[in-house]
Amino acid sequence: MQEKPDAISGSMDTAAESQEALVRAICERYKVGEHYVRAYLRQMFEEGKAVYPTLQEILCLPPPQSVWFEYWMNTNQRAEQSWHAIDPLLPVGARRYLDIGCGVGGSLLAAHRRGLEVHGIEIDPERIELGEANCCDAGLQGVIQPADILDEELVDQLGCFDVITLMSVIEHVLDVSLTLKHVTRLLNPGGILFMEIPNRECPSFVAADPHFSLFGITLLERTEAMAYQKIFFNTEYDVGDYFPLEFYIDQLEKAGCQTRLQLKSSTALGRLMLAPLLLARLERGYVRYRQRTHPRLDTNLASSICLRFECYLKGLFRNLLDRPWRLTDPQALVVRHLLSVWVVVAQKKRN
Repeated sequence: MQEKPDAISGSMDTAAESQEALVRAICERYKVGEHYVRAYLRQMFEEGKAVYPTLQEILCLPPPQSVWFEYWMNTNQRAEQSWHAIDPLLPVGARRYLDIGCGVGGSLLAAHRRGLEVHGIEIDPERIELGEANCCDAGLQGVIQPADILDEELVDQLGCFDVITLMSVIEHVLDVSLTLKHVTRLLNPGGILFMEIPNRECPSFVAADPHFSLFGITLLERTEAMAYQKIFFNTEYDVGDYFPLEFYIDQLEKAGCQTRLQLKSSTALGRLMLAPLLLARLERGYVRYRQRTHPRLDTNLASSICLRFECYLKGLFRNLLDRPWRLTDPQALVVRHLLSVWVVVAQKKRN
C-alpha cells in the first residue's frame, strides 16, 4: 500500500525540522559554520533520513563514532590552540603556509586569521569535502589541493613555504623518511616545520587508541594491527607505523634541520602529576578489553597483545621508578610515556 502524498510531505517536513534543529545545536555548541555541519551530516547519515537524532543522542553513540564526532567538531578550536604555540616561532616576514594532511581545514582557518597565504593538501576525498565546506564558512575557497606528500613532483608544483605543519598526520603515512625529506624540501631556508606526533606508549592511547578506540593496538606491528582493526571495522586501516621520538628527530636533522621538542618544564611537571590518572585509565581500558574484546580475538592475536602489553608494563614501571623528575629527558618517564603527543619544531638551516 502506497503512502498518501500528505503523509510523505509530513515525513519530509519532520526530517527537515529535525535536521535544522541538529544543525543549530551543533553550530552553537562547537562554534562552527553551517556549511561545515551540513557537509558532515551528509557523510554521517544517509540522504532522506526520516528523523535526525538529537545532539545528545550523537554524543551517546558508542566509541569511536562519538569520539570522531567530537574530534571533527572541535577541529577549529584545537587548531587555534596549536597556533598559540606556533605564533612565537613564526620567522620574521613569514608569508606562505602549508598544512600537510589538512583534514577539514581547521589549521588553514587559524593561519588565515593571522594574515598568512594558506595552502593545504589532503588525500581523502571526504575530508577534502568537509575542509572546503569549513573554509567556505570563513570566506576561503580553492585553498585545498588533492595531493600526496609522497609524490616526487609535489615540491615543484607547490613551491616553498615559510611555515609547514604536520598535525597528527605523520602516523598515517607509509614512508616516514621520504615524507620528512619532501617536507624539508618544501621549506624555505629559515622556515619552520611544526609537527604533532602521537605517542604510541602513552597509557591513554594504549588503553584506547585515538583512531579506533582499541586497547593495545598501538603496541602491535602494522600487520597485526590491521588484522585487529579488521575484526571490528569494515573500513580501511589507514595508520602507518609508530616510531620513537628519536627517530623523527634523527630524520629531520639528516634532512638539514635543527630540531627541538617543544616542552616546558611546567607542562612536563603537570603531566607527571597526572600519572596516577593515566595509570587508572590504562587499568580500566585493560578490564574492558578482557571483558568485551579479548573473547573475539583468535589465539595468536590475543597472545601477541598480551605479550606486548606485559613488555610495555615492565618498561613503564621501570621508568616510573627511575628518577621520574627527569622531566624533559626523551628516554625518561614524562616524554616517553606520559605525553600523549610530542610537539617537535624543526627549522631548516640557512646555507
